[in-house]
Amino acid sequence: MMMWRKKGFLSIFPRTILSYSRSRRLLSRHRGGDGENGKRGLGKIFVNKVSKFHHEFPLASNCIVYGGITGFTEFTQQTVQYKLVPYWKEQEVKNYDKSSLMRYTSLGCVVFAPVLHYWYRFLDTKYPANTTKVVMKKVGHAVDAGQSLARGRH
Repeated sequence: MMMWRKKGFLSIFPRTILSYSRSRRLLSRHRGGDGENGKRGLGKIFVNKVSKFHHEFPLASNCIVYGGITGFTEFTQQTVQYKLVPYWKEQEVKNYDKSSLMRYTSLGCVVFAPVLHYWYRFLDTKYPANTTKVVMKKVGHAVDAGQSLARGRH
């Protein structure tokens, strides 16, 4: 178990971030294709299960992804604002605002994911190809729609 120092750069990060390297080491030990015993690597099994889930439940998958992205973005912002900047200025380090983290995560899950899921489904029917030019058109339409909604124009 890792010893946490009271004052030090590493003590401001949660243990989950620091244990990331340990989990990568464990996955890398089991990587690879089918071996002599017919066993597949943990990394490939994980990727296959995630891919299967995404194809069977695309909306639920998008809810998880967008909720994770918005929650992690707020977490990163709070880490800089509440942990790093006060540490550098030798001020008191604050706790995370858990209610704000939950609001951003639920906003990503409940609002952003369904809206964007159905918006991109609509664009996929309008522009069915997956070439770079068509993908850029889809992104351009999404940006234009977002800016129009932000300005209050329809």
